[in-house]
Amino acid sequence: MTSAWPAAARSDRHAPARSGDAPLVPISTSTRPRTGAPPVPLARPEVEGLRALAVSLVVVYHVWIGRVSGGVDVFFVLTGFFLTTSLVRQAAASGRVDVRSHVSRLARRLTPAAAVVLTVTLVASVVLLPRSRWVATIPQFPASLFHLENWALARAAVDYGADHRTAGPVQHFWSLSVQVQVHLLWLVLVSAAVALLGRRYGVRRAVAGVLAVVLVLSLAYSVVTTDARQEVAYFDTLARLWEFAAAGLLALGAASLAPGRRTRVVLGWAGVLGLVALGASVDVSSLFPGWLAAWPVLCAAAVLVAGRTGSRWGADRVLDTRTAQWLGARSYALYLWHWPVLVLYLEATDRDAPGLRGGLCVVALSVALAAGTAVLVDRLSAGPRAAAAAGSVRPHGAVRTTARWVAPLLVLTSVWAGYVHVDGRPVSVQADDPDHPGALALADGFVYEGAADATLVPAATATGDDTTWWAREHVPGWSCSTPTGSIVRYCTVPVGGSQARRVVVVGDSHSDQLTNAVAEIAESRDYEVVTATRGSCAFSLDPEHLAGDPGAYRDCLRHNRELVEVLRRDPPHLVVTVGSRAAEDSPAERVPEGYQAAWDALTDAGIPVLVARDNARFGLDPNDCLERAGEDVRACDVVEADAYAPENPLAAAAAPRDLVRDLDVVPLLCNGDGTCSVAVGNVRVYHDSNHLGASYVRTMAPWFAEVLDDTGW
Repeated sequence: MTSAWPAAARSDRHAPARSGDAPLVPISTSTRPRTGAPPVPLARPEVEGLRALAVSLVVVYHVWIGRVSGGVDVFFVLTGFFLTTSLVRQAAASGRVDVRSHVSRLARRLTPAAAVVLTVTLVASVVLLPRSRWVATIPQFPASLFHLENWALARAAVDYGADHRTAGPVQHFWSLSVQVQVHLLWLVLVSAAVALLGRRYGVRRAVAGVLAVVLVLSLAYSVVTTDARQEVAYFDTLARLWEFAAAGLLALGAASLAPGRRTRVVLGWAGVLGLVALGASVDVSSLFPGWLAAWPVLCAAAVLVAGRTGSRWGADRVLDTRTAQWLGARSYALYLWHWPVLVLYLEATDRDAPGLRGGLCVVALSVALAAGTAVLVDRLSAGPRAAAAAGSVRPHGAVRTTARWVAPLLVLTSVWAGYVHVDGRPVSVQADDPDHPGALALADGFVYEGAADATLVPAATATGDDTTWWAREHVPGWSCSTPTGSIVRYCTVPVGGSQARRVVVVGDSHSDQLTNAVAEIAESRDYEVVTATRGSCAFSLDPEHLAGDPGAYRDCLRHNRELVEVLRRDPPHLVVTVGSRAAEDSPAERVPEGYQAAWDALTDAGIPVLVARDNARFGLDPNDCLERAGEDVRACDVVEADAYAPENPLAAAAAPRDLVRDLDVVPLLCNGDGTCSVAVGNVRVYHDSNHLGASYVRTMAPWFAEVLDDTGW
């Protein structure tokens, strides 16, 4: 079996990730024995050097630059190249692909180092990460272990260009997940090509034809999905297949390529310099994996075609150096270690970026851990590897080996998840709870009558579930539906009373959070509460803030136009939405014209609109600060002037409109002394960095009722 990673005896070869990039799945390119015997020279040492270059780009860009480097795509190319070579050679020799043996070898190579890194990272995360991040972090460990991390991140639409400090410590396993999925898919594709087309066209031509189809379809899909939803396409295996297919086609045609020495020298340097120049010259964070991903793919292909030039001026002279060979042999383990070391270092030092010295410490520790992991895994796996080298690989043996490595991780993850489940059960703050008055503590003349030792609610481990969307999926009584042919999802909130008057909450997640306050007063006002919200889609007929994502822009605009027509045909008693847009870590705030156009479309039909001012958006989660502050919650206060504009911009926009009334939430979030607390009345104000917690919003209900009483709505 061959691999994009070096042979296991030199180290473990696994795979990297992205805030940009990652190494690839082991397929041995060396003839080294798997035990302690002296290494036999690699047939293609420049490939080891290419691995070293790729992992260096990944690490440097993650630690110091925070942009996509293209290194992950190099690993994809190497995986596609050597995986295709291995399977086609096997099929040509025996007429079939030994699927069980391939999977067994793959598990033996990948699992040990990955399990070690995941287990150590899990323990370190429990110690170093604030509890408010546990709920989001725990599922990433089994997802990474079972090679599903890319789909978990795609589902969450994670931005890998976001602040590394708030990133998951194992989210870089996404690229390893992609490569394992490709391994399994290639087994199916090559086996099918050989069985159905092999006799008629020959093994190589049959496989080449299948890969050509994969390349065309996947590239087209990649371009379209990158344009529509890049944050999802980045992790989508289907959008990455063309890179592996292109490398596979290169492998099948390599024998017919015989460029002269000078041409190979030029190709080698063009590939190396092209890889170095990519991340430095273009910020491709929002453009991959579309057509621009062809850049690193072509560069890696150029280095492979150049091969050993035999020239003193060839790039392979640099790639063949002892340092490059040593680093390339440990590229898998280095890729696995560098990301959790970086994320946990930033958390432990309370920094947003490591700086030069801190970054050097991160790199040095990562290299040391990579070297140590290679030695540890090699010693503990010496027996199984010797058996593999002797040709006695057995699937049940691979299962036992895998189970031995992953069992501790699964046990620790289960214990951690169980604790979080018990500790983080959502707590519903009651209106008459003296221990947790929430926003009521900011009312004039308020006197606290609760217990002196009352704790903050919800628990730090429950903040992730303190949301309207969590309740929508888990609280009995919610009823959601999407009419045929529509893209608008309507959900009815479980409230009491006659529900004679319908109130509809519209907009994005910042509007959705207001549902909690409206639901609190629904029964006393005979409201039926319906949500028609959509994530990242403010209620606007010109959502210009989404212009950077054309696909989301089009879907959001369609959603809002359809929603306006539905509301005009069947007018509700009242529509509630957020009417302004705050900037992150800035007091800048505006009322976009598209927002106002949406209000006018409703008020022209006689529909009243209550518009609430947007809450502040922070770069970091305030709950992390609360965890570090302990009992001194005021230590996390922010200056009001740094978070909110001095004047409420909604007031001027709503004033000339008779059926629009604004609600300024700043008095419900700030103390009146120029500061804003992130915990008020023993209730956490924020669910994350920019959303209010459902528990706190429920305590804001009296102010909503007051505004509605003033209007008679």
